[in-house]
Amino acid sequence: EPMLRAQKQQAVHSARWALGCFAAVVAAFTVGRQTAPSVNIGAPVQMPADGPWSPWVPQLFQPLLQPAYTNEPLAKSAVRRFDMYLMTQAAFATPAVKTLNVEQWLAPDFLYETVGFATSRTPRGWCESGEEDQFRRTFNESVFSQMLFLGTDDMASTTSYGNVFWGSDLLGVPAPNNWVYFRVADFYAARKISPVAAQLYYNFMIIDFADLFRRVGRPVLPPAALPEGLVLTAAANDGVPAPLSVVAKAQDAATALKVAKAALHDDWIGSGAGAGTKQWRSHWHSNLTFYGPGGIGRAHGAEQYRQHV
Repeated sequence: EPMLRAQKQQAVHSARWALGCFAAVVAAFTVGRQTAPSVNIGAPVQMPADGPWSPWVPQLFQPLLQPAYTNEPLAKSAVRRFDMYLMTQAAFATPAVKTLNVEQWLAPDFLYETVGFATSRTPRGWCESGEEDQFRRTFNESVFSQMLFLGTDDMASTTSYGNVFWGSDLLGVPAPNNWVYFRVADFYAARKISPVAAQLYYNFMIIDFADLFRRVGRPVLPPAALPEGLVLTAAANDGVPAPLSVVAKAQDAATALKVAKAALHDDWIGSGAGAGTKQWRSHWHSNLTFYGPGGIGRAHGAEQYRQHV
């Protein structure tokens, strides 16, 4: 019996010790809950003004570029950084973090226009309810390859193709739930904000919807007289996307611009009466390749271009 009483007393002592520890933990937790500042999950953490830390701010994306891109025209440089963020980081960011990042390259009065998606008038609008949000919900996986990338200090333009997984309905067209290919071209206008930087204040994007719908078995135009579906980058060894600015600087940009403007005027703005004449042919190389959209197709040579385009 003495041994049994001793064992009972030891058990009671152990139980009291365990309950005491548990009570201390509960008390400490309760005090912590009552004295700790409330935190809104997903929002920046606001520390006391005299605390050791500043409010939380996400680290902004700063791409590490090759030295060959250092002295690019300012608008082209802004688009390069903007596109690098979209292609490598944006898919993993919340709308708020994405907005903070793209505001590095998009002006506060940024205007985005396109066909098929919403117009946006601010970087935040574009990220949260504009094309960026709508496109990623429709094509939830995508890989883009740029073919042409032109630019100066106040404008830039790209033409690219995308391999995308079309997983949600688009403009009333049911999703094929498969990988598809489509072409896209962008035009940007920029303004200089410092000697070494510019921000984009306008972006117009063109998607080749005619070719996209043709590829999924829903053609919206009659079949083209010319071959459709193949688009390649520039037939010159000056970079992909072309041109590499450090190479293009040594070329005669003024003469190229003059020829391009003359061709644009004679083909699209003027009456078109000069098509096929000696003056018209002076704007186009006899061995040109014209990559037209869906419904037009690809023309080889000036005569095919004149006849079908």
